[in-house]
Amino acid sequence: ALGISGLGLPYEIGAVPDSRRPLVLAAGRAMWAMLAEGGNAGDLFRKLVVDYGAQPGVHYLAGMYWLKGDPQKARAEFVDELKVSPANVMARLQIAVLDIKGGNAPDALVLGKQALKLEPDNSLAHAVVARAYEYGGEYSDAAAEFEQASKLAPENAQLHFSLSHAYARLGRHAEADAQMAEFNRLKNAGAAEQGGAQ
Repeated sequence: ALGISGLGLPYEIGAVPDSRRPLVLAAGRAMWAMLAEGGNAGDLFRKLVVDYGAQPGVHYLAGMYWLKGDPQKARAEFVDELKVSPANVMARLQIAVLDIKGGNAPDALVLGKQALKLEPDNSLAHAVVARAYEYGGEYSDAAAEFEQASKLAPENAQLHFSLSHAYARLGRHAEADAQMAEFNRLKNAGAAEQGGAQ
């Protein structure tokens, strides 16, 4: 199940073709070690890439593993994923986010716009493009992209927070206050849901 999910495959459990079963099992084992914080997770992801790196999703999955501990290695895996799967939107966006964090907003903007061409209704892609504009000091463009992102994902509190800051930069204080109020409403609603669940 972890292997199917991690690789984004369209199979039900028990319906994985025999030809893909070794790949799915290897991915599942690596993910299990990662979730269990096992000491051999890194070795399993390295082996996964060596054995199955020509398969879509493998480099992306490895990149997600390395993201926290070794961002540069993660970036390299995402780049390799695009060589295998040129239309992979999430690999593009992960590279863009790393580029923004590394101070390279122009390259991030290019990648974000490529992602939007592939998936115009992807809220994360709009948010990444907005963040790249923001880091470049283009607050009007940033606000427009955050607006699109928040329309596509209205329950995402962070988008309203980011839009509030973009509006504030533009001197649109009433709109900034309204977005901050929405951020607080969603945040408080989420906290109440968590409290009820407990």
